[in-house]
Amino acid sequence: MSDDWNPEDLDSLLDAIEAVAPKLGMESLRELVHAGEDVIALEVLCDNLYESGSRLPPALFSRFIATCKANGVDECHWPDPKDVRSSK
Repeated sequence: MSDDWNPEDLDSLLDAIEAVAPKLGMESLRELVHAGEDVIALEVLCDNLYESGSRLPPALFSRFIATCKANGVDECHWPDPKDVRSSK
């Protein structure tokens, strides 16, 4: 995790993703975050985004990937941009 990482950034990110993909079930992810399991929450979110076929605007997708990097989520968990990033 980077030195400038702020855990509140993850709550804000979950809010932003929930606004465009409300069916992802963020409550369980929030529980993981509040239990200090940020990496697991992000890995599950990667899977959920892929499996649901949800689309994220490019700026939000970039923010999501930056958050994954900042938290040390292995790239093997990141969704492929063509699968989850919208063209809008």
